[in-house]
Amino acid sequence: MPNNANAAKNNIRLSILIWPVWLLLALLALLLACKEKDVPHVNDVEEIIRYAQETYEGKLLFGADSLVLPEAYKIYPDTADYRDSLLSRTREYDVFLGNGEEIYEHFGLLREAVLVQKDVLTVKRSRIVAGVETDTVVQDREIRRYGAFLKLGDDSNDFVGWLLWGYNGIGELDPVPIFTVTKPDQSVIEAESFSYQDTLIDTILKVYLPRFTRLQSLDTVTAASKLVLEAKKRGSNNLEYFHLYTAPGIDRYRQFSMNRLGTNSFVDTLQTPSGVPRRFSVIFVQTFFETQDKKFIRGFFIPYQVVQ
Repeated sequence: MPNNANAAKNNIRLSILIWPVWLLLALLALLLACKEKDVPHVNDVEEIIRYAQETYEGKLLFGADSLVLPEAYKIYPDTADYRDSLLSRTREYDVFLGNGEEIYEHFGLLREAVLVQKDVLTVKRSRIVAGVETDTVVQDREIRRYGAFLKLGDDSNDFVGWLLWGYNGIGELDPVPIFTVTKPDQSVIEAESFSYQDTLIDTILKVYLPRFTRLQSLDTVTAASKLVLEAKKRGSNNLEYFHLYTAPGIDRYRQFSMNRLGTNSFVDTLQTPSGVPRRFSVIFVQTFFETQDKKFIRGFFIPYQVVQ
């Protein structure tokens, strides 16, 4: 019995000694967990993509809603109606981060990045005569948009400090038509100027260099204005084209086929809506060959600031 009593006493002493050790280890693990929780995982690429998807200006400039609408349109010289329907859309992103910092005006040294967004729209075009579908063509229409980002904040800010600084809705090449928008004061917005107005980033992309217009430098259009859109053939080739454009209407986005004036000369009038609390807007233009297959050539975006 004495031996058993001694063993029991030894076990109690051992438990008393071990218990504080376990308590100390548990507290240490808890502190480490809290410390890890307080340090978020920063992924610049993910945050830049999220910016384009979730912010107010990102949705307006990079959104894909209302790009293909089911409204009927004509293709000269055919008198039948044509109608598009969106079958699917896929989206890909590339984000190119600068290796260092560049000097920007009054801001000093800043990190920079380029977002490239590619949408592929699979569209069925139907030819309709007297309400009957007589022919269909399914084609992919690839469109690209570009954003120039600067890191103006730190990791504690929204989107870890990244801000959309510049926009390019055309790309590195001129659009197929010479496309202009004339405002009521007779000032002209040229589509190409949106690609080649400001060069912000010159060290990231090596293969091609899209240029950007700063958001605050975008042309302004007063709400409820009448805009004149004009497209002319570029170059001396004998190919013929036609153009669709999508733009915000009074109640919703609408799709139009540009009116033909002559061979590869088109004009149309767009009435911009009033009372819409929108800071930015875009006109989306699609260009096609006017051949039998009416193949899609290119799509591009003309952005502008809305002044109420």
